[in-house]
Amino acid sequence: MRDDLTTASRWCAATFLGAVAGLAAADWPSDPASPLVLGEMLGARSHVMATTPDGATWVAWVDGECFGTLRLQRIDVDGTVLDPEGLALDTRDDCVSRDARLAACPDGSVVVTGTAVGGSSPDSPIHRIGPDGAPIWTAGVVLPGIGGAAEQMLGLAGGDALVAWHVGMVIFVQRYAPDGSPVWDAPAEIITTTGPNKRIFGLEPDGADGAFVAWDNPLTYTRLISAARVGADGAVVFGQQQIAPPNPGSSRHTDPVAIADHAGGVTIVWTQSAESATTPVPLRMQHLLADGTPTLDADGARISLDSARQYHAVVGRDATTGDLFVVWRDGGFAGQTVRAQRLGPGASRLWGDGGIAVAPIAIGGAGRFDASWSMETLSVVAVDPVDPGDASVRVYRIDAGGGLDPAVVAASDTTMTGGVRASATEAALVTTWVRGPVNGATVVAQSVNPDGTLGGVPDVFGDLTGDGAVNAADLAVLLASWGRCAAPCVADLNGDGAVGPNDLGALLGAWTG
Repeated sequence: MRDDLTTASRWCAATFLGAVAGLAAADWPSDPASPLVLGEMLGARSHVMATTPDGATWVAWVDGECFGTLRLQRIDVDGTVLDPEGLALDTRDDCVSRDARLAACPDGSVVVTGTAVGGSSPDSPIHRIGPDGAPIWTAGVVLPGIGGAAEQMLGLAGGDALVAWHVGMVIFVQRYAPDGSPVWDAPAEIITTTGPNKRIFGLEPDGADGAFVAWDNPLTYTRLISAARVGADGAVVFGQQQIAPPNPGSSRHTDPVAIADHAGGVTIVWTQSAESATTPVPLRMQHLLADGTPTLDADGARISLDSARQYHAVVGRDATTGDLFVVWRDGGFAGQTVRAQRLGPGASRLWGDGGIAVAPIAIGGAGRFDASWSMETLSVVAVDPVDPGDASVRVYRIDAGGGLDPAVVAASDTTMTGGVRASATEAALVTTWVRGPVNGATVVAQSVNPDGTLGGVPDVFGDLTGDGAVNAADLAVLLASWGRCAAPCVADLNGDGAVGPNDLGALLGAWTG
């Protein structure tokens, strides 16, 4: 709190704050039993989530297991949804299971599609949808070739989008302009030495308008992880690079994950393979430089030195320090716990050799927890706690030093839940999940404020930039608007048609820094 404001400024602030005390709250619900409904789902439990630079949250899902429609929903920062049921983008009647794919673009739009599970059927067209719900790629983009599945997509800083898919032993990457036209004359081709049975699990930015591609393919009771990089011009910077040694390789029972390091490289995290249900299997990581050079031991570095089964990793990154966050399911059939670790340069374990225990969780599969880092806090959202108590969805918060906040946020009631997703910004943590039985569920969302309360945050008086604070950026807006100011004028805090000393005093009195 600043203490260098004048008495006059405080008086002006008090006067004008009183005038705005009746501002309406946002549309986010504050009752954990009544989350924001995004749309319906029948016979499916999966959804995906992305956050655009304007602070909006996008959610995509296929609303039926067999004959389903690809749906897309946008939630504004105040909790306003784009469509009561979600935009209906593509309906199929061929009884093929599809998973939604979604990627955010810097202009506030998203690219979205429904990918046939296993590539057993032609995919949905790839759509680009603007913040207002209007299609930008009016006809959609259909990938060239036969049998290609849009496995991963990525929005680039300049506005283009990358799409990765494979046909047979070749992985393709194409770059599409904002209007949907291909940027490269032909897709980039990554020739692999493995068979056609593979999946692309990562498409991560390299910081130079290109991307790292990460994939795995099955071996005998294990999987082999590889990576390559495609440059901004469509040239393959380096081809297939083996990440995990084939013996023991990567577990076939849990998915590896990839994440950019914000310094031109990429990190891949996987669970070491083992067939026994009781054999301890550690999480490992490898880091690649821009030229494909690994920086850690060939076997990969350990995330935790505990002797336990460690799987279903969720990863995040501190964009300032480059530190990696890993959250995982730890333990066997006797009991399981969600644990977290922070890793610095050289895979140094900053939260102890074993990480920290976040919460016990019911024995189950993937998608039961997620995590997001923002404002020096790692928020972990988990469903199906061992003791449901008063909530099926709970939020746990860990500070930068690894301290677990004892105050647990109940984000829901005890209604049955499915997979959960989470994304944090400086304003709030948004979490989404599937609520209700599989034969009649809804996709829902909730906003958790930094103080642990639910619901939208009322408008902050004096916040002219909409970042939730009153600081130098707002002062700059006010000074740039000095003098007569035609309505609507955000800097005219007292509504007298001009920006002057009274408005300046009010803003300084509301200063948060």
